[in-house]
Amino acid sequence: EFRAAAAQRFPQARWWRTPAPDPPAGPATQLTAGTEHESLSTNAPDWQRVFVRVDHRRDAGSLYAALSRDQRFGFSDVSLGGGADWRLSARWSAGVDVGWAPDADFMPRIAVNGRALHPLAHGWETEFRLGHRDYRDARVATAGVGFGRYFGDFRAAYRVDLTELDGAASSAAQSVTLNYYRSPRTRFNFSVVAGQEADAVGPDTVLRTDVRGFTAGGRHTVGEHLGLTWWLGSERQGDFYRRDYVGVSVIAGL
Repeated sequence: EFRAAAAQRFPQARWWRTPAPDPPAGPATQLTAGTEHESLSTNAPDWQRVFVRVDHRRDAGSLYAALSRDQRFGFSDVSLGGGADWRLSARWSAGVDVGWAPDADFMPRIAVNGRALHPLAHGWETEFRLGHRDYRDARVATAGVGFGRYFGDFRAAYRVDLTELDGAASSAAQSVTLNYYRSPRTRFNFSVVAGQEADAVGPDTVLRTDVRGFTAGGRHTVGEHLGLTWWLGSERQGDFYRRDYVGVSVIAGL
């Protein structure tokens, strides 16, 4: 029952106390289509991304498949992706994401990420992550741990991620996120990140660089079968460039 689950997860929130019809039981399928535009501080061409994604949810978990096309540095990469989330027990849930771009110039040719989430007492939860990205001439391994807490209509979280580029010494990046659940139909988020990450800074060029950035966004449900998400932000990639980005996607229930 929706309100009972919301009361357990958001014990101090107010929005779930208003009587509302329970969501329909059984599987739910959604189609998401979106785009993102990124402007660089140098004279390099702007980056562009378009994507579509299909999510299918059941009581025991969810599945998704995605297709994206990214344009950077005068090149264009097409990637396929998929993943799943499932409940292992009353206290543990897990998920996995897989990406594949066999002819990529700057995207990872294979990317695998796994995660496990464990709720704790008094609104706390912890999350563990492992990942691997295989580029044409480089391999990147990541491991992360995070802690979050729900209070009132908010959730605050902190995470640290360790990155290892081709067996070199690990580097760390930290991020802080704040989510505001204004109602069951509207939520906002804001996050900041600082540290070192390994990413493609050019075609066939994967380097570890200092990063500083922020992202703000929101999700809004319109009616029963339509939603909108948006995001914007800025990130400095070492001394190479600063990226200013904005994106939007439309979610349709099927």
